[in-house]
Amino acid sequence: MKPVNPSFKAMLVISDIVAVSASVICTFFIRTELLASISFVTPFLHDISIYIKTIPFVCALWVWIFAAKGLYRPRRGISAIGEFREIVRSITFGVVIIMAASFLSKFDYSRLIMLSFWICNIITIGSSRAIIRYFQKKIMQKEHGKNRVVVVGTGETARLIVERIKNAEEFGCQVIGIVDDNAQLLSKQEIFGIPFLGQIDDLPSLLKKESVGEVFLAKPDMKHERILNLVAACDDSSASFRIVSDLFEIMTGKANIDNVADIPIIDLTSPKDDQLRRLSKRLMDLSLSAFFLAISLPIWAVVSTAIKLDSKGSVLFRQTRIGQHGAEFIIYKFRTMFSDVRVFEHAPTHKEDARITRVGKILRRTSLDELPQLLNVLIGNMSLVGPRPEMPFIVAQYNTWQRKRLDAKPGITGLWQVLGRKNLPLEENLQYDFYYIKNRSILMDITILLKTVRVVIMSKGAY
Repeated sequence: MKPVNPSFKAMLVISDIVAVSASVICTFFIRTELLASISFVTPFLHDISIYIKTIPFVCALWVWIFAAKGLYRPRRGISAIGEFREIVRSITFGVVIIMAASFLSKFDYSRLIMLSFWICNIITIGSSRAIIRYFQKKIMQKEHGKNRVVVVGTGETARLIVERIKNAEEFGCQVIGIVDDNAQLLSKQEIFGIPFLGQIDDLPSLLKKESVGEVFLAKPDMKHERILNLVAACDDSSASFRIVSDLFEIMTGKANIDNVADIPIIDLTSPKDDQLRRLSKRLMDLSLSAFFLAISLPIWAVVSTAIKLDSKGSVLFRQTRIGQHGAEFIIYKFRTMFSDVRVFEHAPTHKEDARITRVGKILRRTSLDELPQLLNVLIGNMSLVGPRPEMPFIVAQYNTWQRKRLDAKPGITGLWQVLGRKNLPLEENLQYDFYYIKNRSILMDITILLKTVRVVIMSKGAY
């Protein structure tokens, strides 16, 4: 599949900047001209120059939020409903940030201004993007031709998606073949009038050979683990994977749901970890970990003394863990077990584990043993929020799809910690990690950090 013209991304950015700027000006005149005549509306005393000065800040904030939400990624042949929903959410988030900034700076803002600005933004940005997306689809179809599609499955679901794609020319797709494991079909040349290209296991090589742009998984009886392994095996291809009419939750969680000619489609394609999000996350990690480290230094002194008085051995526990993309690193924790315990063993799952020292029980219950991992965050091999780093012997047992867990930088806390804590073994909490990887954002990280505080205070599930 040929790459999308990058000028479309620039067009979206420019159109958003123009729309936001226009919204600021329009909002001012709506407030001063249209609403001023209403009897119960208070007089408006601000000069327009005050609002014009905010335009660069607001535009930069909007572009940052939209980029973080993936609203500058190329979208082809999908419903605009999902995009519009994200636009409204992003605009709402931006307005909340502006209101918070105005409150903290003690600037007397008008609530009618904020409401009008919110409505104007939705109208201007929604309209401009609809126009750009329309021309984008037409130009892409003209310049790049049909998007090449392979359908997995030969049942009724597969037949339905093939027929819908054939009849929906505006979708811009062409089904070039069908694959399935049904042994009775191996001798057939065509299915539903489409070339039969072989078995499902042939798909990775087929994608490269045929320059396939999208794969539709239209086989409802296909097991989830098989799907995950298939997607992982095709990870080095440029093809997008979509599930047809299946509320698949193991990997996707809050996935992007669109439609193909009124058929629900769930996008399994992993989001790209864009530079803006990585930079924002790293800045948050550095600032917060440095702050937490500074205020916790007295606790370090008390904990270190208690560990030394309680049992023999070093204060810090060091262990090799597997981080992002399978890289090994040394993790730091306060020692909670006796020094003669074997290094690589499964973590305790109950409070009375004989390996834990008296001080260690308190540290683990209060999660104070995790404090030294702030050093790992500062070094850069961990993040504040992410999948927990696992021991090498457990990672060695991962199959293909489970290794997708290593796509994100490991964290001190994460989704499964605040939802399940240690009520389940770490290796059985992969579904939480997949949900996080699919839906990660700065807002989600902040939410998890706040929930972690409550979980730690309640000592829920900590052993």
